Amino acid sequence: TAARNAGLNIGVYFYSYATTAAAASREADLCLSYIKGKKFEYPVYFDFEDPGANSRNGNTAYSICRAFMDKVSAAGYLTGLYGYAGWMDAQNYGGAWGPIDSIFGNKYELWMANYYDSNGAHFRDNYSRRFGMYQYTSTNVVNGRNVDTNMCFKDYPSIVKKYGFNGYARTEQAPQGALDG
Repeated sequence: TAARNAGLNIGVYFYSYATTAAAASREADLCLSYIKGKKFEYPVYFDFEDPGANSRNGNTAYSICRAFMDKVSAAGYLTGLYGYAGWMDAQNYGGAWGPIDSIFGNKYELWMANYYDSNGAHFRDNYSRRFGMYQYTSTNVVNGRNVDTNMCFKDYPSIVKKYGFNGYARTEQAPQGALDG
């Protein structure tokens, strides 16, 4: 409410403890109950970084992520995954568990955390067409407190409103691949 009253665009971030697809589906139901009837301008992100959850093998991780994101997406929300580079980007970080191309294709948004690239130059050069948001630190100070700090590479408020996600009425039909890049 305070963010909305301050004129800020808002989104949803759901931290998962799911270790099975069934648990992720229940978490999706819980998330949907929290956001029912609300409008917001950024995606619903599934935060799948809990060590008990994301230590699963690729097939299990795939099932967990898809169970949550498919259900939330089917309810009309722009949906995505939040996670850190070490398990979202096998090409550049090696050993990533998540088969992100098969999980996402062009259907889901991606928000990567990588605190080793604090100015974002490497990220902009290598990822900004694939990932819509980038979290580069958790130690930026605002009013004396450490906060996570992010860059956004997509105009999510326009996308959400134009294509009718997150409680907004659609004003245009999304063309194939409209949300990538």
